Amino acid sequence: ASSNLARFDGVEYGEHTKPDPPFKGAISDLYALTRTKHLGAEVKRRILLGTYALTAAAFDNYFLQAQRLRKLIRDDFERVFTASNYLSKISNQQMSSPSSPSSESESNTVSKTTPSKNEQTVDFLLHPSAIRTAPALDDPSSSNSLDSYVQDILTVPASLAGLPAVSLPAGYGEDGWPIGISLVGQWGSDHQLLRISKEIEGCLGDR
Repeated sequence: ASSNLARFDGVEYGEHTKPDPPFKGAISDLYALTRTKHLGAEVKRRILLGTYALTAAAFDNYFLQAQRLRKLIRDDFERVFTASNYLSKISNQQMSSPSSPSSESESNTVSKTTPSKNEQTVDFLLHPSAIRTAPALDDPSSSNSLDSYVQDILTVPASLAGLPAVSLPAGYGEDGWPIGISLVGQWGSDHQLLRISKEIEGCLGDR
């Protein structure tokens, strides 16, 4: 999110704010001026958190830990899906290449860490897109950062694992607000994912 939002600097993307003349600051000061005026509190918070996580001081504690967690999430999906992740196969082949002097030890390491398939596997996963319907603007949870993060937590795993996913409208909840469902597939199943999504939309109709 931080990398995505950081594009809005007022030069390439986003509305530009002209500084009061004479302006003698650096380009970073111009970015700060634009973002301070046009970006909301939550957007600023996510940019700052993401930038801090990539600093040298926080790299080991946050970024590397996040990469390890991403590997565990990817392995969980690998156990569930019938098809294997083609990228994982390539990675394992490269690590066990005979050109490497330590190929035998690396191969043993890969065999231990490569996730085994569950007894029951699936081709696609279907789950709610959010844990609840959208809160009203005057709802206390709307201003609570933690609640807002938890609201979209169901869409995070597929993104972290690098898997194709699509959210579809699925009618309305008891409070009258729209709800959605997400369809997640294995890496490389984009075409099948879109085809099944179209079928699901046809089945749901105008619900």
